[in-house]
Amino acid sequence: MDRRLRSLLRLSLVVAAAFLGLGGVLSPLGAATAVPAAAPHPTPVWASELPSALLGAPAARLGFNAAIAQSVLDAAPASGTLTTVLTLRPSSPSFYLTPGPGTRALTTSEVAAEYGLSPLQYSALESYFTGHGITILHAWPDRLSLTISGPAAQMGSAFGTSEKSGLYQGRPVVFATSLPTLPAPFQSEVAAVSGLTTEPGRFTLPFQALPDPALPLSTEAGPAQGRTTPTVTPPAIHTIYGLDALYNYSGTSHWATGIGIALVLWGDGYAPADLQTFYSSAYPSGFPAPVLRYFPVDGAPQPSAAALSDPSTGPQELTLDLEWAGSEAPGATLDAVYAPDGPSSNGYSPTDPSMEDALNEAVTSVTGVQVLSMSFGTADGTDTAFQAAFSNSFHEATLKGITILAASGDTGGTSSKNCQGNVAPQFPASSPQVVAVGGTAPVLTENALGVVNGLESEPAWNLSGGGFSADYPAPSWQLVGSAAGPIGASGMRGEPDVAGPAADNEFYFNGRAAFGEGTSFATPMWAGLIAEMDALRGNPLGFVTPHLYAVGAGGGGSIGGGLVDITQGGNCLGPAGPGWDTATGWGSPRALPLFEEIAGTYVGVDLGVSPRPVAPGATLTATVHAFNATSKRGIGSLSVFVELDSLSYSGPCGGVLATATGPTDANGSFTVGVPVPGCYFGSQVSLSVTVSSNGFYGSNQTTVAVNLDGISGLLAALQQYPYNVVGFAVIMVAATALGLLASSRHKRRLARRPPPRVPPGAKSPGPAPPPTSDSVTGPPGPDPMPVVDAPGPATSGPVAEPEAPSAAPSAPDYPV
Repeated sequence: MDRRLRSLLRLSLVVAAAFLGLGGVLSPLGAATAVPAAAPHPTPVWASELPSALLGAPAARLGFNAAIAQSVLDAAPASGTLTTVLTLRPSSPSFYLTPGPGTRALTTSEVAAEYGLSPLQYSALESYFTGHGITILHAWPDRLSLTISGPAAQMGSAFGTSEKSGLYQGRPVVFATSLPTLPAPFQSEVAAVSGLTTEPGRFTLPFQALPDPALPLSTEAGPAQGRTTPTVTPPAIHTIYGLDALYNYSGTSHWATGIGIALVLWGDGYAPADLQTFYSSAYPSGFPAPVLRYFPVDGAPQPSAAALSDPSTGPQELTLDLEWAGSEAPGATLDAVYAPDGPSSNGYSPTDPSMEDALNEAVTSVTGVQVLSMSFGTADGTDTAFQAAFSNSFHEATLKGITILAASGDTGGTSSKNCQGNVAPQFPASSPQVVAVGGTAPVLTENALGVVNGLESEPAWNLSGGGFSADYPAPSWQLVGSAAGPIGASGMRGEPDVAGPAADNEFYFNGRAAFGEGTSFATPMWAGLIAEMDALRGNPLGFVTPHLYAVGAGGGGSIGGGLVDITQGGNCLGPAGPGWDTATGWGSPRALPLFEEIAGTYVGVDLGVSPRPVAPGATLTATVHAFNATSKRGIGSLSVFVELDSLSYSGPCGGVLATATGPTDANGSFTVGVPVPGCYFGSQVSLSVTVSSNGFYGSNQTTVAVNLDGISGLLAALQQYPYNVVGFAVIMVAATALGLLASSRHKRRLARRPPPRVPPGAKSPGPAPPPTSDSVTGPPGPDPMPVVDAPGPATSGPVAEPEAPSAAPSAPDYPV
């Protein structure tokens, strides 16, 4: 084979090795060995927090329900107005990477600049819909979602389908008749769509009104398991959970003044007179008054006495949320963000788009929010487009340092009360970005004057929701302590995380004391507690759930600790027992020790990575330093988990690329090498590190470019399968074609060269004699060196006779 062709083919093989990692030809000496099989291997953080809607088929993402389209009765063209929310893809998957402790919170404008569509792209999307006669209802400032409204016919036309209405399972629905589509490039920018198909029976409130306990119970009514005596009031919470000690931390008063708590719900708002009466009578006079603000969306009415006539229980829920959250966080700003009721035919359950708008309003447009509380739920895994929209907002809230809480439900972990139906964990409590709050049934003690002075016992509330998510894999921070066993066995995110009072609670509604039960009481109570801790700490706790697990796994379950274990009672999924369980999580809070324990778990993690950029087949060296977030001293003997993940890439060698574990040394340092596969075609990788043991938690992550010198742009263009494979084939074909072209040109040059002239009288060389019987057989000799046309002056004289060949053979041309 021609030497030039061989050289070009050799170059193409080197390029191929860089892509395919053949024999590790690009791995440097001293590269790290493969991680032992025993090392933990959880799903990448950013992937585990994505709902199936963002990873699944277009039908799930775009809200098309084939069952409805095929089964609806009396179908006819839909009339009226439809409201639709488009959830847009962030420009970088690092949007889904959870920021480590101490990371600066982003603003809405910073989120828009880093992750949202460009202003030009967003404007083009708006123009597309207005061109179809559709109104822009909300152009959200983060440019990560868009709410539109218009006639059903125009809406269907804009999405390349048609909208019809009819009866499905006895309820009226509107539905898309085919898979919705949008023109390129809009189709690739849209992650999910809600509102083109309306499905019945979505949302429930974990709240049930109870009769006045002073009145005799009917013969049919029986006490709930662990019924409290007397009822639990917001002021009683201060005593039984020790909040007064938190308010007087360091001997001076600390209030939550200026800390925003957003309470997201639906309904007609609340009656302002109820809140005024409550805070003037049941609220301690020495506390600073809260600030009440309201943000109705999509046509929901402003707060007024008319809210008392709302046929849904939304105003009762919102009222108790405002009272219980504000009572635990004196001086806080309470932001009521609520969507309108849905139709009576659907039990007044709100629509998906209106709830998405309410959450978008709270996360992107309400100023000063540091805590977000949601006392509602829907069955986990049943509405992936809705979960996609909420999950995007949750990740944005996390980037902004907002702590998110949600009620775990009030059916005991099954789809209906009395332990009937299927196991049914609730969303949004099932999201890994959310603190899921379960329920207890505290039994209080009173002094001779009838004043609550303590807690006699606290079993689990028998209706507390819980279970394991259908959509979200277990995040690594859940696999600690006693939670590691049951959650690891399931492989899915477990809930609840913590618990609080859910049975026999009191609030003020419709001008008098009212009573109810549900995890919707425990959730705003925890929201107020987190807000008070934010004020005391001086910085938002933000994504606090891993820290709660560090406290629980680090021994916080003992009496007097920050989290008190609940070991009595249970729910439909089983009894409450020592450690974490699916009825009460890690237990109920004790405010002051919990604050100190949470603050102590915030470990600073510095992460250094080299080289930058890294080539496929090379090794990234990660240098980790874990230190006390307050004293800055290194912390030794911490368990370190390092994970290398692909980013924005779905071809071969994607997903989790490598993991490594080990302990920090006495100085809090740990160094490890993690290999980048030679077959990785993506342009970026994410390296994340988590330290968690001995009651500590900390994390950090960074993104590293992956390229080869001179072809980084090519690798960036070849991120998505199958284009990466096509690109590789093009490289191979091009290299081979260049080699063949060079060989063909050389042969043509040889063919044009005249043969050597033979002087007169000289004999032409004859054929070589055949080998004799005693000849030694061996490999053929080297090819004769080709004649090279050396440049020189042209001559017209005779051509000189060529010199005789040298006796020494030329160097053989070994194949490469």
